[in-house]
Amino acid sequence: MPLVAILYDIHGNLPALEQVLAEARDAGADRYLLGGDYVAPEPMGSATLARLRELEHATWIRGNGERWLTEPPEDVPEIAPTVKLMARDLANEVERLYDLPTQAEIDGVLYVHGSPLSDVESFAAEPHDDDEHMLNGVRDRTVVFGHSHLQFRRTEYDVARQAAAYRALPDEYAEVREFMARRIERGSD
Repeated sequence: MPLVAILYDIHGNLPALEQVLAEARDAGADRYLLGGDYVAPEPMGSATLARLRELEHATWIRGNGERWLTEPPEDVPEIAPTVKLMARDLANEVERLYDLPTQAEIDGVLYVHGSPLSDVESFAAEPHDDDEHMLNGVRDRTVVFGHSHLQFRRTEYDVARQAAAYRALPDEYAEVREFMARRIERGSD
């Protein structure tokens, strides 16, 4: 039976991606579902995309991060300048990333970034009474989602290396360098 490795919210974290891919290979994964939010400020964005493109049998879907490259988030004004810089840096990639499908089905399982309703509205770790609206009419099937930044399995990798890479970003990313580095060090938002 084919084994699908499911990767969400990579956010340009190449050291973690390399470790996760090694674990997936060792486990016998022969297909990949790439669930969106692949990039981060350069040079990590391009390097991450290049590594993901090397994967054979990979299905890609779009996350809010890819959508934001074309439609910067008006409801999150503090991140909009960074997203615009990323779009500039990834100019040759933006259209292709934006055009990715918002969902995919593999073996009867529906994969979405946040929920069937939205790429930014996602489910919490524990069920809530109002979760049904996010299913957007999807019933009687398994739905796999990301966007939550909650790891179901934590993989060890060189956290210090990635935090240092974020701190070394150019000055134009000064507003987000430390936030991104701390997020990596804490393992969460």
